[in-house]
Amino acid sequence: MNIARTALRGLLLGGLAFALVVLAACGKEQKAAPTAAPAATATKAAATSPTTAPAPTAATRAAVTSPAATASPAATVQAKINYLASAQFAKQPAKAQELLKKYHGSALKRPDPYNPQIGGTLRLPGNIPANMNHVKSLEAGVIGPIEHTNPGLIEPKLNWGDDLVHVEMRGDLALSWSQTGNGQVWTFKLRDNAYWEEKAPVARRRVIAQDVKFDLDIWRTESLLAPEFSDIESVEAPDDTTVVVKGKVPMPDLPTAMWAVRMRLFAPECYKTPTCMEQQIIGFGPFKLLEAKQDVGYTLVRNPDYYGRDDAGNKLPYIDRIERVNITDPAANIAAMRTGQFDASTRPYSEFQDLLKTRQDWNIVMTGACVENLTCAEQINFNYRNQGPWQDVRVRRALNMALDRDKIGEIGYGGIYTIPYPVAYYDAGYDFYLTTKDLPATMQYNPTEAKRLLADAGYPNGFTLKVLRTPFTGTGRNLADSNADQALEEMWKQVGVKIDWVFQPTPSPVASFQQAKWDEAIALIYWPTGQRAQMKPYNAYNSKGLSNFPGIKDAELDRLTEQLRATLDPQQRTQLNKQIGDRFLDQAWAVFGPDQWRYQVMQPWLINAANYADSEITLYGSRTYERAWLDKSKAPAERFK
Repeated sequence: MNIARTALRGLLLGGLAFALVVLAACGKEQKAAPTAAPAATATKAAATSPTTAPAPTAATRAAVTSPAATASPAATVQAKINYLASAQFAKQPAKAQELLKKYHGSALKRPDPYNPQIGGTLRLPGNIPANMNHVKSLEAGVIGPIEHTNPGLIEPKLNWGDDLVHVEMRGDLALSWSQTGNGQVWTFKLRDNAYWEEKAPVARRRVIAQDVKFDLDIWRTESLLAPEFSDIESVEAPDDTTVVVKGKVPMPDLPTAMWAVRMRLFAPECYKTPTCMEQQIIGFGPFKLLEAKQDVGYTLVRNPDYYGRDDAGNKLPYIDRIERVNITDPAANIAAMRTGQFDASTRPYSEFQDLLKTRQDWNIVMTGACVENLTCAEQINFNYRNQGPWQDVRVRRALNMALDRDKIGEIGYGGIYTIPYPVAYYDAGYDFYLTTKDLPATMQYNPTEAKRLLADAGYPNGFTLKVLRTPFTGTGRNLADSNADQALEEMWKQVGVKIDWVFQPTPSPVASFQQAKWDEAIALIYWPTGQRAQMKPYNAYNSKGLSNFPGIKDAELDRLTEQLRATLDPQQRTQLNKQIGDRFLDQAWAVFGPDQWRYQVMQPWLINAANYADSEITLYGSRTYERAWLDKSKAPAERFK
């Protein structure tokens, strides 16, 4: 029996449970195929078996397989993104459907012939954080540089036109991984040709299994993610290339955590040295950090010791140098794209809509809004540790029912918007983003009912709500979001609720939110701290959750999220995710509006960059730049000096 092929078919047709039944019947473990062999003299594609990931990217997602590598990766079959034909897609606003079809990711074909050009400087927007310790720092900005410099055990396999939901995993430091006991024990086999940078206190030595053991022990005991990995009972390194992770309970989602944006490996010597992690980055990835200055940017250069090879045996990365430049003003960011100073930028539709009419030479992809309201959609969260009207569910429902989300989407985002859901839409059984039609009655626009609920709660004349947020700058995305917020403000006025805006410069509101230091309500976009797919709803909504920053206490959500955490069956998980999402909306634990779609805009000379703006996959696709190159015939000559 072809175990890998049959198990993969099980994943595609029936999810993880079917695959586990097949594997059990065959009496063998499922194993992930290794990455392409990093042979130093390879001149043609290495023959590889179709990859079957030992666990899908989320418990209910299907795995996607890649065919055997050939000399021209362009000849491989591209992953199909079928949401354009889904019933849920057909419910989206007409204007959104039109643009999504026009700028769909499948329009970007892999280069054929596959002839990467070596060298050059890639220039992109970006900044360096004040604290570079990604193990303990809450700063989201730390993820950008370490994506370039510090690999993990596993990475997502992304390329032009790839499916962003059904993403294949491939080995990074790990060549293969296998599991027993439905994921209670995971064994990772590591490559033996990875070397730390030659920076004190590490001094260029080989990356070994004991490093991974040290890192995982820190993650589960001392890091900001420690509660998320409390299911790990022990980590062992029986030899230099083997790591065994044993769980107290099954952890079928552990590989997905190992590719997450914060789970980048770090040198034990640096961690043990005071201020080392905070002040520098020591990695073994495709690039090395050359210089950095906060609020100015940072520069990365090729790491000659990097083990990576493409499918044809070419040494990675192709690019010599990456310069990240800090430009916070959206208008200046667009100007840098227009004049060729930036090679790529991910911006909201509202910023680029006029410029795109005159720039037919750019490669453009509609990258989508984020898949759940916790990751990108701007929302208003209440501080449930403090007393106020928001403690009454009737008030929270009234605030939601006072909003015409479709109108907000038109005013703020030009009609190109989605409606977020409390859990990832695919985990709840949807095949695409939700629309207002999918929301329950307690979220539908009904100002008359909103006024009645406020009166029943004891607020017939409404009240004033203090809302913390970043200042309105009147430019770019902030302008679009502020237009949406002001539309919300006007709608709340109609039912007697007034907003008292309290402005804090970025990134203070995020810090205030994560530390629960705001008075009444806060309007912002934030990323959850957690990384394990199986733990996301638990972290966000359970009263003991790692990312439950508002302090939600809901016995039913506690019960459902605890049950989800322990459930392996994919159908049951889908049902539980849907129940969690519906319970959250019914109790109106937050107020969230529409979220706008984004463009990934790339210069015509930037080739093979999958810079997708879905933080769940990878932060702006940073890691994919190791496989991108610049076309010398089109790029500015100064990029090759």
